[in-house]
Amino acid sequence: MRPEARAVLAAAPAPAGAAALTMAQLRATLRKAGRSRGIDTEAARLREAFRAEQMRQLPLVEQAMGRQALALPGQLDAACAAADDLEQAAAESFNLHPDAGIITSFPGPGALAGARVLAETGDDRSRFQHAKGLKAHAGAAPVTRASGKTRSVTRRKVKNNRLAAVGYIWAFSALTASPGPRPLRPPQDRRRPPRRRPAQPVRPPPRLPLALPGHRLRIRRSDRIPRRHQESHPGSLTLNRIGCLNGAPHPAARDAPASRR
Repeated sequence: MRPEARAVLAAAPAPAGAAALTMAQLRATLRKAGRSRGIDTEAARLREAFRAEQMRQLPLVEQAMGRQALALPGQLDAACAAADDLEQAAAESFNLHPDAGIITSFPGPGALAGARVLAETGDDRSRFQHAKGLKAHAGAAPVTRASGKTRSVTRRKVKNNRLAAVGYIWAFSALTASPGPRPLRPPQDRRRPPRRRPAQPVRPPPRLPLALPGHRLRIRRSDRIPRRHQESHPGSLTLNRIGCLNGAPHPAARDAPASRR
């Protein structure tokens, strides 16, 4: 939960109290939560949201639900404090181990990630005979299966999930926070411009198989052009004119002299 939301919730846990907050009170609450930019805009947005018409409960029910909402940030604060205390204790214990300097010498892992790596791999040098065993234990080694002429390379499902999870943190920390792999990234850490996606090809209309050699056009009786329509519109599409697309000569072409064909 963001600090601004926790501060506003602590100031007015019930809808009636939130609607009664003034702009000055909202600005002071946001500044107290640590916000430094866009205070007026955020205060105006919160005031408009709090005073908008919405479905409400009975006043006593709203007060009870507001009391319950106030207990949630207290539980969150207690959980955050416990997590910070555990983080400090884990970092202090990890720094006392003789292998702490070796693990943190790699680009990326800090005290917490290094403590997880040490806890999952252990400090026994004879546990893994070679690097491939440790790589397979972490789930970074692919699985190759071959049977006859078929060969497949897939990811490893049986692995140490906790060590595999810290591997992702290790990789992202090395790319973002460690100065060692920074030359491997684009110069000056510039964001590459977004690639322009090519326009989606328009699906062409289905082609009629009229130009296929030896194909005969079949028209249902219900689709045929009425006789009276053909007589009233001499230039209309008739079966004779359609048949010329199939390679059959037009009646006018049959009567033309051979020199003009």
